[in-house]
Amino acid sequence: MKITLEEAARIARLAHLRFSDEDLARMRGQLDGILEHVGSLQALDLGGIDPSEAAAAPALREDTPIPSLGAEEALEAAPESGQGHFMVPRVIA
Repeated sequence: MKITLEEAARIARLAHLRFSDEDLARMRGQLDGILEHVGSLQALDLGGIDPSEAAAAPALREDTPIPSLGAEEALEAAPESGQGHFMVPRVIA
């Protein structure tokens, strides 16, 4: 499916965008490329694929616990700390 310049201008208006003639022509070409790619996806034979398999989560690495930093070690790099907490500038008045 080819997009005409008039269709590209209409899409730009609907999106409240303003393009120069040159940019509009470039956008038309990009939209053509997108629609061409979607068209090629529609040509794929997906008859033997179970839709629930496509949504399966990828294999993840084993979750192995590691010790976390202690409070003193975490606060060593803090610019300011006090009473076991990070000190930050007040944000809300």
